[in-house]
Amino acid sequence: MSYTSIEVQQQSAVRRLWLNRPQARNAQSQALLHELDARTLEKGRVNQPCS
Repeated sequence: MSYTSIEVQQQSAVRRLWLNRPQARNAQSQALLHELDARTLEKGRVNQPCS
């Protein structure tokens, strides 16, 4: 999935997510919250180490 409101970086077992909406001063929006939910729930890996 392609994200427009967040950036994702994966290094070994560490995944970093950060907001990428500088034009809105990183204010939350429905789209941003949806992307965060989708990314954290992707492939059922909630609270599990990343592979």
